[in-house]
Amino acid sequence: ANINGIAPAHGPAQGGTLVTISGANFGFQRSDLQSVTFNGQPCVVQTFSLRMGIQCLTPSLALSTLSTFPAVVSSKINSLESIGSGGSFQFRPTVVDSVLPFRVITNGRPLVTILGNYLLFAGRMTSVKIGTLDCTQEFINNTVIRCRPPGGAAPTQTMLEVSIDNFRYTRPFTITADPTIEQPARTRA
Repeated sequence: ANINGIAPAHGPAQGGTLVTISGANFGFQRSDLQSVTFNGQPCVVQTFSLRMGIQCLTPSLALSTLSTFPAVVSSKINSLESIGSGGSFQFRPTVVDSVLPFRVITNGRPLVTILGNYLLFAGRMTSVKIGTLDCTQEFINNTVIRCRPPGGAAPTQTMLEVSIDNFRYTRPFTITADPTIEQPARTRA
């Protein structure tokens, strides 16, 4: 097996990134593939074709720092075994450090700021939900996500969820009723 490349080139260490491994001599059909691994952990094959190569979901690796590993493809064609190693995929330990504020009023729609590390991956969706509703992203980079909660949501205690491939971060989130301001009664002196 000869590996020419891996795309995309990086994703969360928590795994679940769909990668395409291109190359040659992987076999003629899916059953020829014996295994695909990164750092000895299986990359779960989703599709295989001679023209497109192998598509698989990256494994979850318990890492605290950036780590890059080649793909290892093992195939068996007509009782001839072939093992190839190549390309590189960078596993990035995605973390969320804080969310501010963690409480909003139903119609206030202030920006929610999520601080962390490795929050942005090119070509893949970073999702932020409050309950079942999308928090509309207004800004995202590798360390900050700013999103605007949906307006008009009913007051509730719910969850905020950030997800990127298999990375999930959840925390309680509160939507409170809009405050009411009453005019004080005027008194005559």
